[in-house]
Amino acid sequence: MSDRIRAWPVLLASTIGIIILCLLGVWQVQRLTWKNGLIATIDQRLKDNPVNLGEALRLNESGADANYLAVSTEGKFLETEIQKLTSHLGQPGFSIVAPFLSSDGVVVLVDRGTVPENMADPASRAGTLPQRVKGYLKRHDQGQGLFDAENNPAANQWYWWDVPAMLGSVSIPPEAKILELVLHRMPEAIETTPPIAPAPKAELRNNHLGYAITWFGLAVALAVVTAVFLRRGLKRNSA
Repeated sequence: MSDRIRAWPVLLASTIGIIILCLLGVWQVQRLTWKNGLIATIDQRLKDNPVNLGEALRLNESGADANYLAVSTEGKFLETEIQKLTSHLGQPGFSIVAPFLSSDGVVVLVDRGTVPENMADPASRAGTLPQRVKGYLKRHDQGQGLFDAENNPAANQWYWWDVPAMLGSVSIPPEAKILELVLHRMPEAIETTPPIAPAPKAELRNNHLGYAITWFGLAVALAVVTAVFLRRGLKRNSA
């Protein structure tokens, strides 16, 4: 009778642990389903017919989700250029970000693409700025990363997305309406001349399958260890 009493605490603790681990695994499976659905929604939005910038502003102000909304707009780039540190084809470079005033009076920051370090000076880049931009909106609200340096607007040194500060660093017509999202330019076929716009994609971490496998695997391991422990204990007690 005493042998059974000593086995019960181990069995009870193991059972509780297995239940918790399985619940964590189920939760990750649910998160996986949710994340896959979100990625599919974003991919579809990138393929939808684009709206103009005025409609995008209206949707955003109404509380609708304008993230990854496809946009096509006409207008002109304002003179100021913002350079955000990034990589260009695997090497250090800059994202070229410029305010764009649409024909319907809306200003938005446009990420035109990336250039190598030696093309940071606008004079090193030939060609005229386009009067039409086609791309997708993105809400950059993650804030400063743990290892990101401080932005220096006065020196035009930007290490992370701070959309309000970026908008505050450029000259914007007082009568213009402002959309506090970033319009990322869509690449035109295969681009070879910087700025080069990267292909759009849903930049969402999706490690939930790996997490689910880990939790379920730990549950199985705990069950096996418990069974082996109890079996050996019972053998010793019966000897």
